[in-house]
Amino acid sequence: LATSEYVLFLRDDMRITPGSLGQLVDVLNAQPGASAVTPSVVDPAGKVLHCGGWPLVDSESVSFDLTPSGDAGVTGWVPTHGTLFRRSAPENTPFADGMDVTCQNADWVLRVALAEPGSLHACPAASVIAPVVDSAEHGSSLVERAEAVRALTAHANFYARHGRLLTGPLSELV
Repeated sequence: LATSEYVLFLRDDMRITPGSLGQLVDVLNAQPGASAVTPSVVDPAGKVLHCGGWPLVDSESVSFDLTPSGDAGVTGWVPTHGTLFRRSAPENTPFADGMDVTCQNADWVLRVALAEPGSLHACPAASVIAPVVDSAEHGSSLVERAEAVRALTAHANFYARHGRLLTGPLSELV
């Protein structure tokens, strides 16, 4: 495991742009109470896909309003890819077992937001380049629906913990 103060979660198909890591470190250095900071996630053409976001929680569901760009500072959501974490953050609030990456990220962000309000930050000046990924929507064919069943356990675990459904393509399928 990491022994440095900060840990960068970066998928193997993403690239961090020059100077961005230093900008993310600067944010965490300047904000001792910050748990994590996300850069802008951009596609290969440079279009900003998101830079943080905000959870939308109602009595039945949880969704996330991703911020396409914005001001540096506090945000309500950071992805688990392309984000610089203070090493103590996942130690203090461990990632949940029994969930896929989508549910695990939503679960962690909600728990951190409750336990440490204002500890998630966005740094739009920093960026990581993510490949264009096909939509995560599940189709209607029997094979596509069968593949979606794999995600049901993760969503059930999220529901058991939060008493709400995580919205998105899977919730629309069922």
